[in-house]
Amino acid sequence: MAIIVEIKGIEEAQKIINSLAAKSKDLKPVMREVSEIMLSSVQENFKRQADMSTLRGWPILSTKTMKARAKKGKWPGEILKVSGQLFDSIQPDSTNDSATVGTNVEYAAIHHFGGIITIKTREKVITFKDYKRGKRKGLTLFAEKKTRQMYTYSRKIKIGEHQIKIPARPYLTLSKKAIDEIIDTLTTYFNTK
Repeated sequence: MAIIVEIKGIEEAQKIINSLAAKSKDLKPVMREVSEIMLSSVQENFKRQADMSTLRGWPILSTKTMKARAKKGKWPGEILKVSGQLFDSIQPDSTNDSATVGTNVEYAAIHHFGGIITIKTREKVITFKDYKRGKRKGLTLFAEKKTRQMYTYSRKIKIGEHQIKIPARPYLTLSKKAIDEIIDTLTTYFNTK
């Protein structure tokens, strides 16, 4: 799965690349440098939890998501960095005539562009425990993970199909500062050749 994001505002950098490319046969070093600048800009988006190309913060997490993360000890935290997998997967790449930054993580696109995920109907087994003593005596409660081996009974339930709306949190964007740095890098490179 490939995500292709068109970045607006770098037309000037593209013109410089096209007009000066003829001056040099080997663009790999400068393209590598440009891809590193792009990576740094994307990492800044994660750090600031914002789309730095527009200076708009990402939408906050839903209350339900915050509660679920807090229960797992993952909140408060950063919006798109629960495990760090998405952030760590973003890598720069370059060739003689291109510089890119991207990810191969399957769920990357939904977080960048937003969208709706449909969860199909499914069955789940839930377990209950009857408490015979202690402060919960006489209660029947959902069995927690650590007490499931001592549950009293279980029941299979059906969870109906439902949808989850994930708002766009653009992270594969370049800040104006990064675009200016790319232009400066290209100009410097070609002026020294």
